[in-house]
Amino acid sequence: MDLHIPGYSELQVLYQNRRSVVLRATKEATSDRAAHKCILKLLSTQHPSPLQWLAFQRQFEVCSRLCHLNGVVKVVALERCGNAPVRDLALSTLAF
Repeated sequence: MDLHIPGYSELQVLYQNRRSVVLRATKEATSDRAAHKCILKLLSTQHPSPLQWLAFQRQFEVCSRLCHLNGVVKVVALERCGNAPVRDLALSTLAF
């Protein structure tokens, strides 16, 4: 799988199924933040339906509300990459 996501480098597929892809990546440095490792989850399709987008957004909202609990991944951002959403998960809560 050849992926390019603006603002991220060193993409490595960790998991993939027909609906989504989970990647290890490096978020590139910005003027106010140093480069850092992260985990990305994105939909497998480049053109998700409105229903797919809403389900993905709902997952983000649920994780955001539960991230204070042990064992729940902290989500950092919900972004769009072209037509597809990308969810940026905090690396600090994941071990690898």
